[in-house]
Amino acid sequence: MLCGRQAWSWCHSLSLDITQFESDFDFLDKILLYRRNNIAHGQFIEIDIDMLRDMSERVIEMMRKFNNVVDNGVNLQGYRA
Repeated sequence: MLCGRQAWSWCHSLSLDITQFESDFDFLDKILLYRRNNIAHGQFIEIDIDMLRDMSERVIEMMRKFNNVVDNGVNLQGYRA
């Protein structure tokens, strides 16, 4: 299972600067993936609509930021270093 630290390692190998995501690693590992793993193993997880909205907004914002990081990395050809 992919975790925040593994993603950082892969991005570092591609010379992508993801330091702006360091505060998101705990969210990814301790909240999002923890819930996903529990659900995948048959455990019932109750999530209210406000929590779902907050998590969705945070994930979408992270995806937008990551898209910008990748676009910048490609444009600057940092992976060639």
